[in-house]
Amino acid sequence: MKKKHIAALAGIAAVFAVGGSLAYFNQDLEAVNVLKSGDFDTEIVEEFRPEDGKDWKPGTTVNKDFRRCADGGTGQLSGNLGKG
Repeated sequence: MKKKHIAALAGIAAVFAVGGSLAYFNQDLEAVNVLKSGDFDTEIVEEFRPEDGKDWKPGTTVNKDFRRCADGGTGQLSGNLGKG
């Protein structure tokens, strides 16, 4: 009687194993990207004249001015990278 119970449990376990394997390999997973970005038109404008430093030496500080021109309602950012 005990051998029949063990055989029945082994059979049920085998059915679950085969069914689980088939279910695992037949599933379709799809991810949909819901993140959308706007249309950004950005341009970086640099004002840098290398000819101003014809006799550059190590440690020389040179100004490099830049602007970010953005079309899309984000405004502008400007700055000065050098202190000189």
